Amino acid sequence: MKTLYNLFKTGSTPPAYKHNKINGLSNNTTRSALSCAIFLALNATAYALPNNEASCDINGNCSPNLVTILGSDNSLAPSLVRDGTDSVTGNTVTVDGSPTTGIGAVLGAFHNAKGVSNNTVTINGGDIAGVIGGFSENDTAKENSVTINGGTVGDVMGGHSKTGTAEENTITINGGTISGYIDGGIGYQGSSHNTIVINGGTILSKLVASGTGFHSAINNTLTINKGVNGNPTFGADTILYGGVSDGDDKTGNTLNLHTTGLKVNDIAHFENLRFFVQEDTPKDSTFLTLSTDKDTDITGTKIGVGVEGNTSLLKDGDKLVLIKKEQGELKTDATLTNTVTGMQGIAVKYVFELEKQDNQTLIAKAKSGFNSSSGSGGSSGGSTAGTVHPQTKSLLESGLAGLNFINNGADLVDSAMTQLTPDDGIKTFGAIRGGKYRTETGSHIDVKGTNLLVGVGRQAGQFQFGTYVEAGFGSYDSENDIKDTTVTAEGDTKYYGIGATLKQAFNRFFVEGGLRLGHSQTTYNSDDFEGSNTVKFTTKRAYAGANFGVGYNAQLSDAFTLTPYGKVFYTYLSNEQQHIEGSLFKFDSVRSLRTQLGAKMQYQLSDKTKLYSTLAWENEAKGKATGTVLGFDMPSPSLKGNTGIVEFGVTFTPSQNLSINLGATGNFGKRRGASANALISYGF
Repeated sequence: MKTLYNLFKTGSTPPAYKHNKINGLSNNTTRSALSCAIFLALNATAYALPNNEASCDINGNCSPNLVTILGSDNSLAPSLVRDGTDSVTGNTVTVDGSPTTGIGAVLGAFHNAKGVSNNTVTINGGDIAGVIGGFSENDTAKENSVTINGGTVGDVMGGHSKTGTAEENTITINGGTISGYIDGGIGYQGSSHNTIVINGGTILSKLVASGTGFHSAINNTLTINKGVNGNPTFGADTILYGGVSDGDDKTGNTLNLHTTGLKVNDIAHFENLRFFVQEDTPKDSTFLTLSTDKDTDITGTKIGVGVEGNTSLLKDGDKLVLIKKEQGELKTDATLTNTVTGMQGIAVKYVFELEKQDNQTLIAKAKSGFNSSSGSGGSSGGSTAGTVHPQTKSLLESGLAGLNFINNGADLVDSAMTQLTPDDGIKTFGAIRGGKYRTETGSHIDVKGTNLLVGVGRQAGQFQFGTYVEAGFGSYDSENDIKDTTVTAEGDTKYYGIGATLKQAFNRFFVEGGLRLGHSQTTYNSDDFEGSNTVKFTTKRAYAGANFGVGYNAQLSDAFTLTPYGKVFYTYLSNEQQHIEGSLFKFDSVRSLRTQLGAKMQYQLSDKTKLYSTLAWENEAKGKATGTVLGFDMPSPSLKGNTGIVEFGVTFTPSQNLSINLGATGNFGKRRGASANALISYGF
């Protein structure tokens, strides 16, 4: 019997069995397109209806039961109706077990005229001549997949189109033995964006190609990882190809190596070679050894080195062997790109120096140094190679956004307590504030949202006491200008907590204070990070706050009062840690210490109406967010700075028990923006 690879390479099509019945339906019953989803075939190729899904072992035990539809030659062979009008999609085939005789071929789908897509074949065991995720004679084979977990398999193809294209098909090999050809996608018109991932198993194939096409084979990817049982094993004759074609067989084709200690015969037709250092990779490790006695030509190939994991950072000057030839010459560009950069997740950027050690060996040396005019964080010590990337500053700003919003809540509490009327008795009160502020942090953060509180208090002579519950719901966005790029981020922030306030007057002089405790949650989302497509995480942190103030009510006339004051606000936001893109980020606790000096002017317009305005200066003495990743200090944004505050408002007292306050506040300086608030209190 011909191998599956040669069967389709020569232009043959799967055999069409006639006059077999599926649940009593003859081949003339339907003209819909049929798939080739295999469930059972002993020494033959079998077909099933579209959109079928079943699981069988090699000995014919199937779920659902398929015994009634076996063909006369003991193979599952329902009629193959050609020339259907629909494409074939969505079949799922799983083969398990150990056969006494081999399966001829396993196909996820077939159509002679239309496309085949999104069909899946999984092989967990058995002795199988070959596997194809999807086969189309005259249209596209797209997004079909084959997974090999065990068994012995001949040829493996993700997708095949005899006259069309093969696109975005995938082969994943986790175990088993492959003796034939492995091809991510075969298409006469072209093969592109197909993927092979090898995590284990024994690969005896002479050819492993991520794509094959008569006209072109481009933008395909081959990735090799160290699986749970160690590295995959390759045969002495195995050659890894980016593409096989009479046309362009190199553009965009990529080989990713995520493990060291690999050995094959040769490599060819890759535009990109990428080597990824793991956290357990020792210096002087060899990624890839080539055994061919012929020369290996990688001229014009782009070489990259990346770093993965949380620990075991490379040291300055450490050497890695990227490619080592046992025989023949390794041909590279006459002048290699002197340095390449590698990222460890999104956190640490390394500079590697490429060097041709001899005519058979390509090495990379780790070098410290990543200079940015925007600055970067420093190392916590030692001679570790690499530098924390300045883009990590954006991650810390999520904590400052949450802190900023909690501080807005503290301002609402202070404003509400100030506006309560001094009449004796029990008072219930509620307040709400909405606004938007921009804070300069070396970049900037925009925070907008709504803060609210409800509480109850008591006035007894010159002593006032109150308790409340508070909450806030907002959103933020941030922007960091880094050398050659800008990192923008956005997210939501919210908090909820409880608090208490007190105020003691001594005639015109007074002192006041308060405590608050609660929980804060902030999300983060950015698509601008080097080393990642999207960065997302959520932090959950506790907060605590305290405030203290003193003031003096100067009665300048019967209607006009001037109250100079000094206040201090302290807020603490607890530490947090997050695993982001493979690295552990530790966000330190953040502290805010704000001092306000100002004066409030009140004018009694009538018995029931009072106007007021406030002018104040605020200094933030702390407000710095710090953190570490992989032993490096992250660049630190800060809220530290000076802000001016202007407030206007009016208080209505329609009755002795009811008070309504409406106000607006504007800020300028370090923190710029505006807000509006409302307070209602009712006394008993």
